[in-house]
Amino acid sequence: MTEKGNRVGSIGIGLKKEKVIKVSWKKIGCGEDYSAERLKELFGKFGEVEDVVIKSLKKRGSTVVVMASKDEVVTAARSVFGNLSNPLWVFPLQPISTSIPSTQRNDLVRDAHQVFEDLVLKKLQKVIAQMEPLGGGVTHVMVQQ
Repeated sequence: MTEKGNRVGSIGIGLKKEKVIKVSWKKIGCGEDYSAERLKELFGKFGEVEDVVIKSLKKRGSTVVVMASKDEVVTAARSVFGNLSNPLWVFPLQPISTSIPSTQRNDLVRDAHQVFEDLVLKKLQKVIAQMEPLGGGVTHVMVQQ
């Protein structure tokens, strides 16, 4: 990892746009910022990360993530959210083809929403668990599925 631009790997000439993801986030006070290693870890769950290059500004961060294949870009772009307190905006550099049948697209959207809802639920459960020893008065939480 080289520190110029907080970078992992190296972007080469002749890079295929369909292998590139644009990512951005807001910088929130002293909250967690995204390092090249953290982004590589997040996107690495969906395939091989060839490169991560971060451009840091005062109010927001942005990066380019290069994956090994177009399929990995599609999967990662539809799945990576980052931290709930500081979510990532993830977009393929080259727009994803909309030749997916509408029923499959609906399933993908539903699945993405379910992943996000599961993350929110886990965070709420963690807060409730922390409150209980303090006598937080939480008797039950009703969750509709």
